[in-house]
Amino acid sequence: MDSTPSKNKAMSKDEIHCLVELVEANKIIISKEANASTNRLKDGTIPRQKDQLKSKWDNLKKAAPKRAQQIRMNHLKTGGGKPDYTPPDETLSRVLIGFNM
Repeated sequence: MDSTPSKNKAMSKDEIHCLVELVEANKIIISKEANASTNRLKDGTIPRQKDQLKSKWDNLKKAAPKRAQQIRMNHLKTGGGKPDYTPPDETLSRVLIGFNM
């Protein structure tokens, strides 16, 4: 099996969960600092490219508030019929909580 990641292959739920745990455990990863020592700490050993992980993290940061807004809007709906169901997503909830601290 090829150990190099494909740009077209989507990240699995396990990889996304691992990414969120990694960011929670190491806040240096999302630090804006760009000096040599900080950059050494940011380098990881996961066989994904740095750009792929950064892009996924940015997408998660955008998706978490959108999901929270969708849930709020579903609760505020009036009129007939059942409100839309938004399935729980622990990963997006953890991302959202991490930025509301």
